[in-house]
Amino acid sequence: MSPHTGKILSVCLSSRTWDIICPDDSVYETYLGGRGLCGWLLSKYFYNDPIIFCTGPLTGSGYQTTARCAVMHKDTMTGGLFRSDFGGKFATSLKKAGYDGLLIKGKSSDAVHLVIGETVSFEEKAPEGFSIVKAGANRDILYCGIIADGFFKTHRGSTGTLMHSMNLLSVSVKTADEPEAPHTGAYEDIERLINASPSLTGRLGIGRFGTAALYDLAHARDLLPSGFFGLPKPDAKHNAGAFGETESVSCGSCTIACRKKKNGLRIPEYDEMAMLLSIGVPFEKITEIYNHCLNEGIDIITACHCIAESGTKIPAAELLKNLPKEFGQGISKLSVKGVPLPSFAPQGAQGTALGYATSPNGADWTTAMAITHEILRKPVPTDRHTAMGKAVINVAYENAKAAADSLPVCRYALFSVSLEEFAKTLDTTAARLSECGNTIFMNETELIRRMGFTPADDRLPEGLLTPQQQAEFDAELKKYHRIRGIL
Repeated sequence: MSPHTGKILSVCLSSRTWDIICPDDSVYETYLGGRGLCGWLLSKYFYNDPIIFCTGPLTGSGYQTTARCAVMHKDTMTGGLFRSDFGGKFATSLKKAGYDGLLIKGKSSDAVHLVIGETVSFEEKAPEGFSIVKAGANRDILYCGIIADGFFKTHRGSTGTLMHSMNLLSVSVKTADEPEAPHTGAYEDIERLINASPSLTGRLGIGRFGTAALYDLAHARDLLPSGFFGLPKPDAKHNAGAFGETESVSCGSCTIACRKKKNGLRIPEYDEMAMLLSIGVPFEKITEIYNHCLNEGIDIITACHCIAESGTKIPAAELLKNLPKEFGQGISKLSVKGVPLPSFAPQGAQGTALGYATSPNGADWTTAMAITHEILRKPVPTDRHTAMGKAVINVAYENAKAAADSLPVCRYALFSVSLEEFAKTLDTTAARLSECGNTIFMNETELIRRMGFTPADDRLPEGLLTPQQQAEFDAELKKYHRIRGIL
């Protein structure tokens, strides 16, 4: 499959019409695809308030971890930038249908299912046998997400809320199978690095236990969210291994297969597992609660913040099964740019804390990926207790991650595989990809300026850090802004 089709499908729900956007080659050379292409489209069509889905140059190539679809839009909860990605067959199917991306704008007069097959149609019912992205069922919250192919979700977000506001129930694309693995040296290099990584395919890695394998590391280092909620630390025995034998599910061509299920239910990922246990949901109930929230579209991290900060005496499991409307706004005092903190407590990982503050889309550990060197200790360990020196490291990681998201490559592959290996698949260099990553990241920074956020919003909630940590953090944040040229 060619790296690009050169076409973006643009759909207007208001008029139920569609046309084609054809970006210049220079757009692909600069923004690559995926996250970068989403950002370029959002900048160009900013005032149309669209939802944008994009594939990348490696989509449909058969390379490991590349079956990801990027999504971006203005966040209905925060008024800021939302970006994420998800697995399944949607990205490969969209590319096979002839499109690098899908831009949806307007509002349908009636609830509708958008269907992309031999042509584009607006249906009362979603078709069978198609890859589908559905809005979560809960219309009463501002942080309703999506579910793809009945199993895969975005990392946080309000895409489902925005779809409901457009009267868009789902988007379906005629399903395309993943191609066979390419017989190239680059593929073998990537596979060798994945197989050599304890974090990915080792005895205690996420290939065996899912991303919940990170729970033990976070627990041992006092990084669980119970720390910033001021709640008792959960029992260490309730780790990934406590789920017992599970079945692996992969995103297309991925050979890590970090998604797990058991008895037909999806096993919680680290972020959700850590949050649920930290606010007192019993271990034996977290799988049930997780799957309920998955179908409802409830961002568990945001909902857990609302519950923990409310001081309610009602059991959290009971509240999550029937979430009260007063928790639907997603307002939390422990947030960055309106986005509640994720499941690594910033007090014990200062590079991660800096990444929370500077991420264009609010508190998000996946933007700077500082857990790779602070917690997993790869490629070299850094001192997680200080912010000093982290500005330079974070900028490098942010650029690399922005490029990887635009290829697209799964974040977990970056635990062991660098841009150098993925650059070989496109006959380019890691330095060139990092250059693109910098442009992609700075475009997102410009987008949040247009949304009303300033450099003053690059800050953590007050009172989380000790005075010494805060002084080091403030000094490093100034250094970060100088490196980025942010005034």
